[in-house]
Amino acid sequence: MNYTDKYIDIYEELFTRLAKRDDITVIWRPHPLLTSTIRTLRAGSYDRWLALEALYKEKNVGIIDRTGDVSLAIACTDAEIDDGSSIVSLYMAAGKPATTFFGADTMVDDIIAFVDRVSAGDTTEIIERNKGVIAPWAEYLDGSSGEHIYEWLKGLLVKGDK
Repeated sequence: MNYTDKYIDIYEELFTRLAKRDDITVIWRPHPLLTSTIRTLRAGSYDRWLALEALYKEKNVGIIDRTGDVSLAIACTDAEIDDGSSIVSLYMAAGKPATTFFGADTMVDDIIAFVDRVSAGDTTEIIERNKGVIAPWAEYLDGSSGEHIYEWLKGLLVKGDK
């Protein structure tokens, strides 16, 4: 079984379990290039991917968001489950609970436990942990990152001249 098939397996189990809940609504935002990438580079998994999208719709798991602007999804949701995209950092910066899963070792039970905590309003520990994750780069969210990069590069160049 290739990585793509394992990835689809994780989503199938997750969607099947989330569909049984009436305390949450899921907004799924698959990457805009994911379907075409699977069709082109993982053709053997393409039918399974289409079946996964059909499963999501048939089980009425939630909304599939194919818009180009993620900001509405961030504003309308309470938390994020992410498979490793850059969007997780936006949730963390917004002070919302977020969790990621990577690869074939993902345990759907861990994702469901995260959903249970969010649904119960038990998110303080998650948000505090996320603050620690973003702290190293958060100091430059004020728009001064270009200035800091300039100063860093200038320092390297000045040292190189001596």
